[in-house]
Amino acid sequence: MQRVTKPPDERKEEIILASQALFIEKGYIETKVSDIVRKINVSQGTFYYYFKSKEEVVDEIVDLYIKDLVEKTLLIIKNKKITALKKLEMMSDSQLEINLKKNKNIHGIKGVDIHEKVIAKLVKKYVPLQVEVFKQGQEEGTFKAKKNIHELTEFFVIAANILFDPGIFQWKDMEKQKRLTFIITFMEECYKVPKGSFDFYRRLMNPVR
Repeated sequence: MQRVTKPPDERKEEIILASQALFIEKGYIETKVSDIVRKINVSQGTFYYYFKSKEEVVDEIVDLYIKDLVEKTLLIIKNKKITALKKLEMMSDSQLEINLKKNKNIHGIKGVDIHEKVIAKLVKKYVPLQVEVFKQGQEEGTFKAKKNIHELTEFFVIAANILFDPGIFQWKDMEKQKRLTFIITFMEECYKVPKGSFDFYRRLMNPVR
């Protein structure tokens, strides 16, 4: 089969998507660079022109996921007409949309510490944006909690991303619902908001695929 020349950005994206699909299908360890290049009909030299290793590809997959999430979140935050609670709901739904996109289900990647990489990036890049919205909620009088907002937000982001990651736990529906109710109620108590304020997080933590 004749190889097709493509612009660098397009070729790099093609390598990323092919790698991700194989990491999900076969597992990170089982996937060889030769499998990736065969899938898109390029040479191994082409792969190594863009990436030094498979791990570098995984890092790029995580970075692109976080970049997409942060860009959409910043657009929401900048809207001064929206209340903090509504912003949090929009941010949650935006993250859900990204999670459900084709080729965005990075949590399906097997055999590498993808969960740890995602959580670390969320804590560093996404939590500060959430905290900014929580502080707006304090100013509006919606969120009564006054202390440790950043630490609380880190805790809940880490806890939720571990507890409801299907790559880590496969809960039965009743088990999942019990934990969903607990963590949402706990969040509402910690941030001191009216009961039911954070119900929208159920959509994010228990998506219908």
